Amino acid sequence: MPIHFYRSTDPYYELTNHSAHPILLDGLSYPTVEHYYQAQKFAGTPYAETIRAAPNPMLARRMGRSKEHPLRPDWDAVKESVMFRA
Repeated sequence: MPIHFYRSTDPYYELTNHSAHPILLDGLSYPTVEHYYQAQKFAGTPYAETIRAAPNPMLARRMGRSKEHPLRPDWDAVKESVMFRA
């Protein structure tokens, strides 16, 4: 039986990228896994910090999908390892 946890009221919601459980990686605290994942698309740029500081994970996600900022060139090769690390 599949486990669904799309809404904050669902059991196991704490397993989502949007769950409000901060993570500390590379000396920086990210409010959620979603913040970290989206920021890593732009690692090494000021925009990554802007995403890390986003007030909520939905905005971080929307910012990470922006076409106004170029993705890091190796994103397709590293995105799974970024998520695994988070």
